[in-house]
Amino acid sequence: MKIIRYCAFLWLLLAGLMASAQKPESDARYLNITREYQLLPDGSQVYRYSHQLKYLTHRAFHSLYGETFIVYNPDFQKLKVEKSTTTMRDGKITPSPANAYNEVLPHFAAGSARVNQLKEMVVTHTGLEVGCTVDLEYSITTAPGVYPGLFGELTIAEDEPADSYTIIVKVPSGTSLNYQLSKLRLAPSITHQGPYDVYTWNVGATKAIPHESFMPKDFEWLPVLSFSTMPSMFSGYEWYVNQPLYVDAQLPSSAREWVEAVKKSEKTDMAVILKIRDKVSQQMASLNIPSRFIGYRYLPVSTVWNDNAGTPAEKAVLLAALLRHAGINAEPVAVMEAERFKQNLGNPEMFNLFVVNITGVEGQNFCLTTGQYQGDARYLFPGEMLVKLEPAAENIPKTETELSTGTLKLKGQIRLTSDGKADGDFTMNMLWAANPWFKVTTDGQSMKNYLSGIPVKGISDFQPVRVNAEQSEASFKIETEKLLNEIAPGIYTIDIPGFTNGISTWGFSTLPSERIAPFAFPSILAESTILTVTIPDELVLLTPITNLTEKTDWGNLMLDIRQRGNIITVQRGFESRCRIVEPKDYEALREMTNRWNNELYQRLVFTKK
Repeated sequence: MKIIRYCAFLWLLLAGLMASAQKPESDARYLNITREYQLLPDGSQVYRYSHQLKYLTHRAFHSLYGETFIVYNPDFQKLKVEKSTTTMRDGKITPSPANAYNEVLPHFAAGSARVNQLKEMVVTHTGLEVGCTVDLEYSITTAPGVYPGLFGELTIAEDEPADSYTIIVKVPSGTSLNYQLSKLRLAPSITHQGPYDVYTWNVGATKAIPHESFMPKDFEWLPVLSFSTMPSMFSGYEWYVNQPLYVDAQLPSSAREWVEAVKKSEKTDMAVILKIRDKVSQQMASLNIPSRFIGYRYLPVSTVWNDNAGTPAEKAVLLAALLRHAGINAEPVAVMEAERFKQNLGNPEMFNLFVVNITGVEGQNFCLTTGQYQGDARYLFPGEMLVKLEPAAENIPKTETELSTGTLKLKGQIRLTSDGKADGDFTMNMLWAANPWFKVTTDGQSMKNYLSGIPVKGISDFQPVRVNAEQSEASFKIETEKLLNEIAPGIYTIDIPGFTNGISTWGFSTLPSERIAPFAFPSILAESTILTVTIPDELVLLTPITNLTEKTDWGNLMLDIRQRGNIITVQRGFESRCRIVEPKDYEALREMTNRWNNELYQRLVFTKK
């Protein structure tokens, strides 16, 4: 019987090893992908898409690619599915039947009457099995006059690897096409087909986009092809800003009356600003509709107010209009990467992030989001451009945000007694992107809520020292009956104080051992704690003495614990010096974050003599 069980175990082990060895690297593989963009002489546009996708796992057709979803706006677009067939492993070709084509409302259009005409064609693929191949072709034709030109910005990668990737752009002969391809050295082949100039990028094989945590935004490390028939970036800007949203900022009477009521109820300009911000951010619905499906056209602020809903652009312009009526110098601005201005490509798609710029309020200049971010929004976008949205501008009015590191500093001293009581003195600083200025300016005592490792009930004499857009600083004392925690008989600990809005909120306590994509820090942030602890004679420090300093181009770490007599000094700090860490540095980053998250360096452990 033992021999039979042993043989069965070996068979199961061997089967598992064989299954693991035979598991494909991906769930599916594109044999080819072609994306074609065509501008017709009458101004209409045609987008053609085709692919051959081979299914390699059951997950591919059960969970991932059993259906294809195609969104379009029937008001100015026509969809035509040219082909949807499945070639099974035995060579049998199974076309999608008539009932495999069903139109639904796109999820992002739910709850918005203004876009309930949008359609999402759901193409169900039939005859799916491991080893089959699906051929899909469709086209979307856009009516003339909807878009100001033919333009696009395409990340050249998909969720699965591709053996062949081709991009084609067709424009009427003599039409200028501006283009730029990043992260890849590849020039297009330029040919002539009848009345068209044809630009073709034969990219070849592409790798799959990895799905990992802490990914850079918009897959920015991957190759991106940008193209446009618009003559310049300014031409795209000029077309975009000359529309009702930016031209007609007249508020309806109900909005003006509401603002007047706010001015009467609130005592300071900052209180008025935050009251109006909260109205737009919390009481108005946000419509996260991709701009291309509404032709990059928006509604005037009067309609946005009456609808009580708006896109990010509409809410920013409305917020600025409400603030101006309250006597605040406010204007909506778009946030754009500085690299855009080097490309000089006209594309309304680049206007997709908005804030409100405010000047001269209580001696402060700052930016406000339409969400609940509690600080100066300029610090969220270091080194990027703020672009004014002015219909009459003769060039693109822009200013660059400052390069600043969000900073959290805590410095203090604690005096412990033999019975576990403690008292001490502290100062705390929260600067730039880490400064919750709006919350603190309305309630200075709220700064206490950003502390960790210190009982809030033990905090006394809390005094905000400096509160402005750049920093919030406070001093305070602690006095508590019990700071030592007995975690085991005769073993006591105290937590090293820190911040609740710091590195601990990033959630990188368990990073995987391997990584494919670059690692993106959630923000550029420096957090540090400098602590002096005076202990009674009967306490003995068990935490090992540590002097660990690491400095790199992308981050710094400081873990220093020392003892001299009854005085223990602690320095604990982490700094992300840049936003992106390349894969070659990932292992060093992982080791650094593991040390930072090691509980050994997050608390002091004692025993008694």
